[in-house]
Amino acid sequence: MEESKDITMIANSQYGIRTPLPENPVLAMAYVPYQQQGKMYCPEQGIVNGTLYPDLNKPFLGCKER
Repeated sequence: MEESKDITMIANSQYGIRTPLPENPVLAMAYVPYQQQGKMYCPEQGIVNGTLYPDLNKPFLGCKER
């Protein structure tokens, strides 16, 4: 836990980056990183892909049979 606090302090002070973890993370708790606003699809492309955000476009490709 001490290591994550050090990383947070370095990221904030040197790079102005907000890390995805809270200052005092608790074991066995799920945390969702801060979402950054990025590119967006046009509405038509968003409907085709099921999302307006290219970063969230993760098509299911299935698996290969052995």
